[in-house]
Amino acid sequence: LIRPDWLRYYTRRGQVLDLRAANGQRFASIDQRHCRRFATIDPAGTSEDRAREQRGRAASWTVLQVWEQPRAKELSHLLILRHVVRRRVGFDGLCALLKEMHHDWQCSKLFIENEKLGQAAVDVLRNRLPLRTIATGGRDKVTRAAPLFARLERGEVFLPKYNNGWRPELESEWLSWTGTNDETTDQIDAAAYAVMATEKQIHGGRVRVAPMMII
Repeated sequence: LIRPDWLRYYTRRGQVLDLRAANGQRFASIDQRHCRRFATIDPAGTSEDRAREQRGRAASWTVLQVWEQPRAKELSHLLILRHVVRRRVGFDGLCALLKEMHHDWQCSKLFIENEKLGQAAVDVLRNRLPLRTIATGGRDKVTRAAPLFARLERGEVFLPKYNNGWRPELESEWLSWTGTNDETTDQIDAAAYAVMATEKQIHGGRVRVAPMMII
């Protein structure tokens, strides 16, 4: 469902992120300080996850992703993935990861899937972190990821070109997904939430487009 030629990359020069076209040429340079930084979280442990594991399928992972969205209006449709954490943790471990990520990255918002663990995390940490749930809308995973596919196909999602830590696992999951229910999709789900979060800036129940800036 995700093709290799859809993937785009960026390089970094201090605070500046150089976004690369499909041919590797730089087409935009963005100061990360002029971006809206946020995180998306897909917590493992839903009833679907447990049912899949009981059938002998691959266990699910808790995934936390840190994103930058350029504040310049003409580039606000772009998403830049800065960091990924992928671990198997319980609820206490999830809360610890959320606090650690916020401390390290100072995200303006953290969006977590509105399953039971996500809502429980918001209930526990709402006074300590800018954490809120993001609704899946009851849609299946392929339908939920459709806006992500569209962004990827247009070359609007960027990964770190020289990252050899978490990027290979993320690309492996993205590029091998065929859409069946028994496949691991935690890193796809978290990325789909990033698209949802930038298309719908949640404020007082309303949807607004965030103001943007660029160097």
